[in-house]
Amino acid sequence: MGLTTQALHALAYRQGLDTTLQLLQYLKESGLIMKTVVNVAISCVFFFCVATVWAQNLDELKNTTPEERAAVLTQKMTKSLSLDEKTSTEVSVINLKYAKETQTLMESNGPQLQKLMTFRKNSEAKDAELKAILTPEQYSEYLEGKSAMEARGKESLLEKFQNAH
Repeated sequence: MGLTTQALHALAYRQGLDTTLQLLQYLKESGLIMKTVVNVAISCVFFFCVATVWAQNLDELKNTTPEERAAVLTQKMTKSLSLDEKTSTEVSVINLKYAKETQTLMESNGPQLQKLMTFRKNSEAKDAELKAILTPEQYSEYLEGKSAMEARGKESLLEKFQNAH
């Protein structure tokens, strides 16, 4: 029985599963997937690490407005990518748009997995918008910085997991 991403989302929602690990455990216990597939899927959980770290930092983010978050991010990007005034203004508009969408997502009551997938789609859409206005060099630097941040998030999550067990 092949499960598509959409089917997994629906299953997680119906079962009230809030985390990826809960979903994987349910699939394993119900015999829907074999142990090998579970091991591969657990490896894929690292994809979700960034969102998990993001979720853990929600309390900190709740103390700031989308405008504040967008302004700080724009300042960092302007400096690190050497953006000119016009590009910085365009980046600011994009950052504010997605900061507001993230705020709405943080305040929603949906399952964590659903929030994660929406966050991921928003991140991909934001990347596409930034790619359209940044030079190839700037976009490459942006992606490198984003990857480094994700790696730090994964390390942090692994440390927390190891310290808990």
